[in-house]
Amino acid sequence: ENKTIKVDCLNPATVLMEGRSMLAIHTSTPTTGIQKSDIKVHFTVINEATETKFVADVKEVKKHLLKVEIPDVRCATANERLKGFVVVHSHGGKSEKLNIQFETDLPNSSKRNPETPPKSGIAVKRAPPS
Repeated sequence: ENKTIKVDCLNPATVLMEGRSMLAIHTSTPTTGIQKSDIKVHFTVINEATETKFVADVKEVKKHLLKVEIPDVRCATANERLKGFVVVHSHGGKSEKLNIQFETDLPNSSKRNPETPPKSGIAVKRAPPS
């Protein structure tokens, strides 16, 4: 049976290039009855003149939600940012593209550059140069 999964959005839409964190893909069609082994998530990253594709397995399937581990895409670029898109493949059908952004560092990441002030509402006062 050709069952195309209609996708709504990604959460989060901006992720770390090094991967290993989870991505939620919200769907408008119910995914109950579809085995997670029958679903593949294709991450395509666009770098100047090339497109590189990474395929990931779905870790968890819920009624309107797919959870997938983000692949490590650092081999695709030396840049700090990389645009791409995600497509869900299942039973011969494929979803529309959802845009995703890969970055080397996220504002709320624990690996944040210590020279960069936090992005929260707390202001950091620097000492004037002496």
